[in-house]
Amino acid sequence: MALQLNAEIYKEYVEGTNVDRLQHIFADNREPMFIADIVQRRLDVRKDQTLKSTYDAWWQNGFYSGDLWLRDSENKNGKIVCYELEGLEFLRQIDPKLNIHSNNFLPLSQDFFEKVEGLGLTLKDIERLNSKKEYTPAEALQSREWRYLLGSQERLEAYVEASAKESDNLTHNFMRLEFGKEVGKFRDQSHLAAGKFWCLYERICGLGANGANHLFLEGVARLVGVPAGMHVKREK
Repeated sequence: MALQLNAEIYKEYVEGTNVDRLQHIFADNREPMFIADIVQRRLDVRKDQTLKSTYDAWWQNGFYSGDLWLRDSENKNGKIVCYELEGLEFLRQIDPKLNIHSNNFLPLSQDFFEKVEGLGLTLKDIERLNSKKEYTPAEALQSREWRYLLGSQERLEAYVEASAKESDNLTHNFMRLEFGKEVGKFRDQSHLAAGKFWCLYERICGLGANGANHLFLEGVARLVGVPAGMHVKREK
C-alpha cells in the first residue's frame, strides 16, 4: 500500500526491485530523495502537526535514499556520497540486466571513486563505526558522518532532539550507522571499486542509517521520488 504522501511533490515507487524503482523515478523526471531530504520532511511534519497518517508515514517507515556508499578497489577505504550530479548519473546508468555485482554492490571505476566528492573513511573508521551499536544524543551531535549525511549542523541538532523524543529516549540502536560487509569479488573474479545506496531506519529500529542496502531486491523500505532538483540545501 502506498504511503499517505503529497503525490504532487512526494511520489512513492513500489513496483519491482529498487533498481526498477529508480528507473521509474528518473523516467518521471524525478530524483530519489536523499537522507537530508527525508530527515527534513520528518522534522517538518512533526513541527506542523500534520495528519496522523502522514506523520506516521514519515516516522514509522524506513526509506531508501539516493546517497551512495562506495568502497575502493582494494576494499579498504570508503566514501559517503550525498547529493552530487555524478552520483545521480551513476544511479541513472544502472542496468539490472548487465551490471555484475557482489554482495549487492555495483561495480564502478576507481577513477570514479577518487574523483566523486564525498566524505572519505579509512578502514579503521569503517570498523570503528560498524562496532558502535548506538549513539547517545551527545555523541550523535558530534558525528561528522551524520553531519555530512544531513547537510548541516542545525538539521542534525534538530533531528537528534526529535529522534530522542520519538524513541522515548531508548538507546537501543539509536542513530546507529552501518556500512555492511566487504565487497568481495565480482562474477569475473575481479576486485573493483563498488557502490551501494543508503537506507534511513524507522522509529522502531532506532532511526539509524545503513549504507549497505540492496539495489537488486524488492526492499522493505520505501523509495520516494521528488521533482528533479527539488532537494534541501546543504552547507559546504
